[in-house]
Amino acid sequence: MSVKYRIVAKHNPASNDGEKYYAIPTPRDVVSFEELMERTVSNHGNLRKIDILYLVKCIADETIKLLADGKIVRLNDLGSLHLSFTSEGKDTPGEVRRSVIKNPKIKYTASPSFKETLQTLQFDKVK
Repeated sequence: MSVKYRIVAKHNPASNDGEKYYAIPTPRDVVSFEELMERTVSNHGNLRKIDILYLVKCIADETIKLLADGKIVRLNDLGSLHLSFTSEGKDTPGEVRRSVIKNPKIKYTASPSFKETLQTLQFDKVK
């Protein structure tokens, strides 16, 4: 397997160097959760689809609660999830209140073993 990429021209507004060409990943197909479950069940004998659905729902519910409580959720070899947000800058610490917090989001960080796997990827240019 290989990751497909295409070449695009981009202009850097901070520079007068003109356009430069960059490789960007070209997504292939979207794998639905349903398809992922089917593959998991067929590749791991004793699992049932309904059990996987229930387990994933329970894990998602607990993950949301833990993230809302400020916890980092480690997902073994996949990596971890944590909450992040931006904030307006203020002149003094006393001016920083809840109202300056904006754009909360969930961030993913790959585990070291997952990052190692990424280093072994092959890349092919899309024609």
